[in-house]
Amino acid sequence: MKLPQRISEVTLDREVYNRPYPPLGFYGFAEHELGNGDVFGLYWPFGNEHRDPVVIETSHDDWTLNPKFSSIDAFLLKASKVDEFEWVDEPLLTEDPLSPSACLREAKSCISKNDYETAVGLLDICLKVLPEFRAAIISRCAQYRLSGDSDNAIRAALRAIISPPSFGGDLASLVRWLASLSECPSDLQEDPLWKNRRKLTMRFGGLKQNDDYIILRNAIDQYVMQGKKMEAILLMQTYGELMFRETISFQERYGYNISEHLSRQRTMTKNLGFSREIPMES
Repeated sequence: MKLPQRISEVTLDREVYNRPYPPLGFYGFAEHELGNGDVFGLYWPFGNEHRDPVVIETSHDDWTLNPKFSSIDAFLLKASKVDEFEWVDEPLLTEDPLSPSACLREAKSCISKNDYETAVGLLDICLKVLPEFRAAIISRCAQYRLSGDSDNAIRAALRAIISPPSFGGDLASLVRWLASLSECPSDLQEDPLWKNRRKLTMRFGGLKQNDDYIILRNAIDQYVMQGKKMEAILLMQTYGELMFRETISFQERYGYNISEHLSRQRTMTKNLGFSREIPMES
């Protein structure tokens, strides 16, 4: 993966995480770590390993990620204005116009004021910088539906389901909407999630049995067979995160082993042409 020019200005942890959260492709660094378990880190969006990474804040209490800064440059500029032992707040849009979280925040504000055109522009910026930003995908899907663009709304809805839950967003209403549909764009007729849209609940935790996992696991294999590499890789990450949050007894019932899943995930990413490891030396 491409290392940013100013990589030497942070103390990067180059070890790969031995759990699904944070996602494969995230590397934390020591600067402005408060010791509560959360860190800032570099993250390369899937399929964009050749680009400079974004800077993300972890939140281990709820297993989420906040993509605060569009680049290490933007992070370092904001960080230079606070003490080295202080947390770095989310930038204003004027400070980092490409910040995914700042763009999403402003887009929601625009939506509340019925300024949909500006909101769509901001959401598109979010998804250009971080294509798997699930919370932004869900908002974009809503705007497609509002404008009557059902085809792209369906594409966005399926993309939201595939994208990692650590990037936020509630899928409940989106899944119900998908289940109500009878037609989709021709290129999605054989999509495994579309075909199972009326069976998916996307509700996880607190259940002894959840057939969603079987659907998602089978969909990964079907995406591979269909040559849909990005869908397969993203859903592999999503499946791992969701199962990681379940109890050990639940994981055992579904034959899920963290080490085996991560090993398969890393092998799959390499076989499909994705690199999620940085050089051991910059």
